[in-house]
Amino acid sequence: MTMMEERTKRTASAPGPSGRKTMLCGLLVVLAGLLLHVPDAGAARRRSGAKRGTLIRKECVAGYANPNAWYHFWIPPSYRRTRKMPLYIFLHGGHVGAGTADNIVDIHKVVPKLKESLVLFPNHLYWFWSHPDESVYVMTIMDEILRKYAVDRKRIYVLGSSMGGNGAMHLAARFPEMFAACAPISCWCQFVPVEKAGVMPIYCTHGTKDKVVPIKWARDIKKRLQKVEGLRLEYHELDYGHQAPMDVFVKATEWMSQFSNPRTFRMADMRKRAASLPLQGWMKRKEYQAGYHNALAWGLLTCEDKKLRDPAEALKLAKKANGMTGHKNPGFLDTLALAYFENKRTKEAIETQRKAISLLPKRASADMRKEMEKRLKQFEATRR
Repeated sequence: MTMMEERTKRTASAPGPSGRKTMLCGLLVVLAGLLLHVPDAGAARRRSGAKRGTLIRKECVAGYANPNAWYHFWIPPSYRRTRKMPLYIFLHGGHVGAGTADNIVDIHKVVPKLKESLVLFPNHLYWFWSHPDESVYVMTIMDEILRKYAVDRKRIYVLGSSMGGNGAMHLAARFPEMFAACAPISCWCQFVPVEKAGVMPIYCTHGTKDKVVPIKWARDIKKRLQKVEGLRLEYHELDYGHQAPMDVFVKATEWMSQFSNPRTFRMADMRKRAASLPLQGWMKRKEYQAGYHNALAWGLLTCEDKKLRDPAEALKLAKKANGMTGHKNPGFLDTLALAYFENKRTKEAIETQRKAISLLPKRASADMRKEMEKRLKQFEATRR
């Protein structure tokens, strides 16, 4: 059994409603992007190389059918195949299903160190970056990048903000051999073994006015890291909210760039380790289980391949996700409303969608609110 087959098997057996149909198992594979290798139409183009000073947009990840499985890749003007360059991995923020690499891709234009280095902007599949399947996915991308570009393996850095900061610390802790330094910004790491990342320099910044991720969570990271002997930690609490100002990223990348990785690694070992990360342990946390059921429900309602849709099963999953969160999560209620609608229960769909909109926090994005209100109008129009 190959490593990818083993991961697919483990994903299909993850917690969920009993007696799943073959169709649902297939959807699990699509959602997680864990298909066996499939032909890559762009392989020939990528092998031939891209122009210097180019941002390669939405490069599909070989072997993944998930439409979210893509990345942006910045190749600076100074890039030469004969000259190895540092690589920065920038993980985007946003809650499951809400964040995208498009939100931060232009940061390489204004941060000097990113402008002059190779920069990888992976788009996440669906889960938090700390989900084991996201690790498999990132290691798959890294394997591809290291084979195709002249990367200085001693100068690979990982950073991100919010969920991306959580992911940066997760990757640093789980794959410490790979990175010269990491920079988790405006993030939380309660479920990440941050102490294991202490072998490398860490740049941690958090806003004292952050109302999304409390400052106490950053202080918890600092407290846990300070137990590591020989730790090189740069920690800052600054006067801003959740969104870090651009100067934070400028200073973080400048600070990280001074370090070189004394460790060595083999990508085969990294991919094997990623595939062995405990999926069941991750799923034990209630909030992740709820997100898991909601993700499956949404997929069964909206999957591009309509043959894989199953509104009845989606309704069961959406009800379970909302039951686990006390029917107070607007995103999960949005899924439940659509499930009601697709099951011809329009009245309940309208009531649920109205509740979802009423529970949206003030900081919710305008696009999210607009999309939910659009669905509500659709439900109401059908009822007339």
